[in-house]
Amino acid sequence: MFLSNKFLKPAKILKESRIIDAIKSLNKSTIQIVLVETRNKKFYGTITDGDIRRALIKGKNLYSKIETIINKKPYILYKKE
Repeated sequence: MFLSNKFLKPAKILKESRIIDAIKSLNKSTIQIVLVETRNKKFYGTITDGDIRRALIKGKNLYSKIETIINKKPYILYKKE
């Protein structure tokens, strides 16, 4: 299934965002993952609720930057045409 921008928009945040922003995005999103992008709209990585939980366990707080918890090498599937 192709995900339209309608579904992806709530799931996108900038890499300069904070953990609380990622949580808010996860709550709005229907795909249960946050897509992180640069200010130039280039894909940068992903964040899941598990990434956030691990960061909080390690002592990060809701206002910590997400830079250190971004998965910069996620698995990507391409549609074969």
